Amino acid sequence: MKYLYTLTILIQTFAIIILYQDPNYQTLALIFAPAILLSLFGGLYFIFKNKWLAYTGMLGCVVFVPISALGVFALRSEMDNEIKRDFLRSLRSE
Repeated sequence: MKYLYTLTILIQTFAIIILYQDPNYQTLALIFAPAILLSLFGGLYFIFKNKWLAYTGMLGCVVFVPISALGVFALRSEMDNEIKRDFLRSLRSE
């Protein structure tokens, strides 16, 4: 799922670069830029496994409605897998 999230970030970044090239849409690109930064925090979830990083990443993805579904799905799936791993670890330790 990390690759799906990385693809989402790349598409969002590419969209902002395209928007910034057109003088009529530069303001829109500047509005979307903080959303990319929030989305990058979601990428840190895959390293640190802190659920607040995942929620922050999901919040950043919301701005990019069509492509954000992939990012939210990837983060949520990884969070579910982490919960399952923790549960299995707790069963083994008993």
